[in-house]
Formats: sequence, structure tokens, C-alpha cells
Amino acid sequence: MCGNEEVTTLKKIQHTIIAEMDQQQQQQQNESEVVVVLDKYIFKRVKNVPHIYKILKPEFCRIAEVSMLRKEYSVGRQFLGSSPYIMEYYDTTLFENNFAILVEPLEETKVLLEFMREHYISANRFLSLEIILNLALQMLSGIEVMHKLRFVYNSGFPNMLLVDSQLSKIKIICFRFASSTLFLFFRFLSL
Repeated sequence: MCGNEEVTTLKKIQHTIIAEMDQQQQQQQNESEVVVVLDKYIFKRVKNVPHIYKILKPEFCRIAEVSMLRKEYSVGRQFLGSSPYIMEYYDTTLFENNFAILVEPLEETKVLLEFMREHYISANRFLSLEIILNLALQMLSGIEVMHKLRFVYNSGFPNMLLVDSQLSKIKIICFRFASSTLFLFFRFLSL
């Protein structure tokens, strides 16, 4: 008899915990706002949380894509604190029933390609050489740090970079194609 009471109590506790988790999940969804949309990803901000959540768009929530996001986290984690031009990946968590990476806060930033379309391409304007060189040097500084840590970064496309509203600072934000040079070396040997 005592065993049945314990099971009943455990089930009540389990239901209470599940209900609280559902309530927290619903509250997160209500308080979140989209900061940046990038290819397969959405960056969302939640009130009173200092970090940003990087999650997959719903149409890309497949096992292979979640696996790539996990790989990206493990690669991005290697660069923590190494360069101001590389986005910092802090942790992983569940957010809105989705695997998410907690990343550093993004203040008034846009994807470079989107920024260019809005402010320059549509207006038929050009960037100054000074701005182009400044952004290129920042990007190359970030890539240099990656190379020193023995990673090859091979996706420096304008849709993989964030810029601030003054085009004075750049961030490399996507590491899903970055590879360890050791991995590439062994892959080359197996050919």
C-alpha cells in the first residue's frame, strides 16, 4: 500500500514539473522577439535575459540540421573570448521546444548582405574604400584567430557576417562549415 502512495506522489510531482516547464516555455514564446534572421537560423531575444538564442527555423528542424547546429556549437565554443570579431557561443539549451545556442547579445546589428541591400544596392550607392578595408581587416583578424586555433573557416559570405549600424564593427557568426585542420589532414590522407 505504501508503494502505491509513493507512486501517486511521484506522478503528481512529475505532472507539476511538466506543467511548470510548459508554462515557462509559453512565457518564453510570448516574451521573445526576433533580432536577426539568417539562412536557416533565427536569433531571438527574451526580456530580462542578457543572451540571444540561436535556433533553427521550424522548416529546418531535422536531425541532420540539429546535428550541424551541435557541431557548430562545439566549434564556436573553441573561440570563446579569443577575438572581438567572432561571435561568442556560451551554452546550449532548449528554447521553444528547439535546440538552441546561447550567444552573446547583439546590439543594433544586421546581416551584412541585408544591410548592403537596404542601404547601398537599392540606392545605387557604393561603400567607401575606407569602410571596405576596415571590415575586411576585422574579418581577416577573426579568421586569423581561427587559423591559430587550427580551424579553417570557409564561409566568409556577406550573409554569414553581422555589422553594426555604422558599418564600423563586424562579427563572424556562423561556424557550421568551419573544420579542424587536423580533421582535414586525416581526411586528405584517406583519399
